[in-house]
Amino acid sequence: MATKLRDLIRSVRSCKTAAEERAIVSREKALIRTSFADNEEEYRARNVAKLLFVNMLGHDTDFGQIECLKLITSQNFADKKIGYLGLTQLFNEKSEVLMMATHRMRTDLQSSTHYVVALALSALSEITTADMCKELAPEVCKLLTSGNNYVKKKAALAATRVIRRVPDLTEEFIEKIPSLMEERHHGVLLATLSLVEEILELRPDYKEKFKKYVPLLIKVLKNLVSSYSGDYEISGIIDPFLQVQIIILFRKLGEGNEAISEEINDVLTQVATNTPANKNTGNAVLYECVRTILVIESSTTLRTLAINILGKFLATKESSSSLPKNLRYVALASLQKVVKYDMNAVQKHKGTILDCLKENDISIKKLALDLLHLITNEKNIESIVKEMLNYILISEADFLQELTLKICNSVERYAPNRRWHVDTIIKVLTLAGNHVKDESVNSLIHIISATSELQAYCVNKLFFSLRENLSQDGLAKVALWCIGEYASILISGKSISADNTPVHVSQEEIVSLVDKVLARHNLSEQVKEYALTCLIKLYTKFNSNKDKIRELIDSQTTSPSLEVQQRACEYLQLLDQGFDAIRGAIVDVIPPLEVESVKKPVGEASLWDVGAGRTEDSGLTKAPATTGGLLDDDLLGGLVSTPATTSGLLNTNTQSTTSVDILGDIFSGNATSNAKPQTNVGAQDILNLYGNTGGFSQQQNQPFGMNQNFGFGGNLGVQTQPQSSYDPLGGLLGMGTSNPTNTVSSGFTSTNNATSPQSAGAEPLIIKAVEDNNLEVLFQCKKENNNTAHIVTKFNNKSSSQINNVVFQVAVQKHCKLNMNPISSNTIPAFSNGNVTQIMKIENTAQGQKAIALKLKVVYDINGMSQTQEKVVNSFPVSF
Repeated sequence: MATKLRDLIRSVRSCKTAAEERAIVSREKALIRTSFADNEEEYRARNVAKLLFVNMLGHDTDFGQIECLKLITSQNFADKKIGYLGLTQLFNEKSEVLMMATHRMRTDLQSSTHYVVALALSALSEITTADMCKELAPEVCKLLTSGNNYVKKKAALAATRVIRRVPDLTEEFIEKIPSLMEERHHGVLLATLSLVEEILELRPDYKEKFKKYVPLLIKVLKNLVSSYSGDYEISGIIDPFLQVQIIILFRKLGEGNEAISEEINDVLTQVATNTPANKNTGNAVLYECVRTILVIESSTTLRTLAINILGKFLATKESSSSLPKNLRYVALASLQKVVKYDMNAVQKHKGTILDCLKENDISIKKLALDLLHLITNEKNIESIVKEMLNYILISEADFLQELTLKICNSVERYAPNRRWHVDTIIKVLTLAGNHVKDESVNSLIHIISATSELQAYCVNKLFFSLRENLSQDGLAKVALWCIGEYASILISGKSISADNTPVHVSQEEIVSLVDKVLARHNLSEQVKEYALTCLIKLYTKFNSNKDKIRELIDSQTTSPSLEVQQRACEYLQLLDQGFDAIRGAIVDVIPPLEVESVKKPVGEASLWDVGAGRTEDSGLTKAPATTGGLLDDDLLGGLVSTPATTSGLLNTNTQSTTSVDILGDIFSGNATSNAKPQTNVGAQDILNLYGNTGGFSQQQNQPFGMNQNFGFGGNLGVQTQPQSSYDPLGGLLGMGTSNPTNTVSSGFTSTNNATSPQSAGAEPLIIKAVEDNNLEVLFQCKKENNNTAHIVTKFNNKSSSQINNVVFQVAVQKHCKLNMNPISSNTIPAFSNGNVTQIMKIENTAQGQKAIALKLKVVYDINGMSQTQEKVVNSFPVSF
């Protein structure tokens, strides 16, 4: 074998194409295979070294594993070193031949040469199976008391790997820790602290055993901060690795322990004040110090000091390196955790946080935006929103949707008055209407509907804004809705401008504007639906231009969109003479919503879903729930909204509004039973064009099964109770008194003698299972039969941010059997209440003797941070 490793590297680097590289690698691998087959021992180490390089390039090298095992048995130290390196890189824990290295490693761990021992320990730290750890643990334990610090350090790191693979061996290594903690060698102490940290990760209850080392570690840390040692100095910091490891251990021991926290407060203050922040090593120590201060039971002064350090990280000037961006990222992520402890301290850095929106790094911009959203309140809403609006013009498309949502959400919650609220949202729609979510559009529509004194001002402003910005879909939706509702104000001269002067708009200008909207290239289907609804409403308000309106509606009867085409056809039929007497009442102005419903935050479903928009999470079209139930309930929605009497979480008489989805069972992803609720096409066909009698098909005597969906995850069980007569227009449009009552089952209440857990008439048991600042988990429990409890788990988001990646785990005792359905969604919208549910059944085989007890674990992500809650729930009655 004449080819050397350096020659192979040169030839690969000189390749101009991937095919040329593959050809060279394949040729070299063939030569190496031949050498292995010929048992050329003098070239074995070189060949394995070349295989390591080939493995780095991503090519298969499994055929060299046996040769690595041969090398580690060599008496030549250089060959043994290559063999162990190959063992760690070319093998994985699933390799069948890995166990063959166990005997050789045990022999090397007993070697009198500490370099050989160190090689074996390094390999053990990198790659071992649980069985290998059990075999080699006694040898590692002996080496922890070795007289050589180099071996002792390696042994401590190997012990960390062993207990990670086999936690049952923890006790054997704990006995060696006292002597290791007394070591003055930094390497040994650092490895020992890593071992202690791993033990605490596996067994948090061992904190009591290690708190006695706190005074010793305080002394070590003070010496590192105050003294100087050239042997361990890195960029002016004495052994930053050891400092960081000690601070991390302080965090684990001091969390929830006031005595230890008070003991380490002084040394953390010393580290925070004496560590320079002009080098990356110092910043690493300061960052861990800040994290520890924010976790332990530290004093207010110390917390303020930590927040000021984060403020300095944010204010770091740009340079050619990436250091400032890294500092800003960790500072923003840390400040998000600080907000719930000290809002005022974070408020002081508002200007610096706003400056982070100028960053090119999208991750920093998103963190800054989330933090701004958290610190916004009634006092600073105007100044923060004003600054955030300036960034709309310079932000990229990927960031605009998040930015507009946060602005609209903040305005919803903290607007000082409705005039400012409307002006701000319209400005957002004008600048970035294509990136505004439907929830924000619907919210503005409800505000205008509920505020009669602003309607003249709003319809005028929206009319002229749309005329100048035809390309913004969000603006078009709101403007078309307002023009359709309040066009009479525009043409009467009662509309007012920003300076409160009257403005007169002609009928021709209004129809012409709608025509321009419909003529826009690549117009979305939703805007077309709004435009058609606007036109049908204008038809009754205008004396002239009726032919033009009819022509515009007729132009959409050939639309490729089925929804647009159906609306156009139905609206054209509504223009026939047979409807002259009732047309005005059908398209009358929608009654204003209740004021309380207007202030619900953006992100809520239900009453906020005005228009033909689709919710982003479920993809289901929803309609508004209005008090009058007029034509607009269907014209502006895509589906019929039906009142439902639910059992409720805490109030059994609560009225809720739920949208019935015809395709819910197809799109929800949840398992459904054979007896699926059906909806009739007539529920959407307002003029009965398809020959249906209207209404929902009747479902009676439905059994309640584990795989049925009754109001969870978007699938609703629907029961109807037909009245003596049914009017297709009156029933759907809310004009008559004979419309059928559509009762939606919530999962507990079922009409028409449908079998369900609620049929027994007993009130459900409500148990608050888990609660923190963001999430509340409630159990709604009901006895299903003698020894089975039916539990609906409801996940309530109490925060203003969406909760993602929800994982809910439940463990029961041996006398119970658990059956769980999948969670309806792993995303919980902001300020939602019972939108996400999970059904489970628990069979208590020892009912009357032992009560049900559950061990819960909830894991979720919010604002880019993972949260975990664990709790034992044992408040079930024995009768369950």
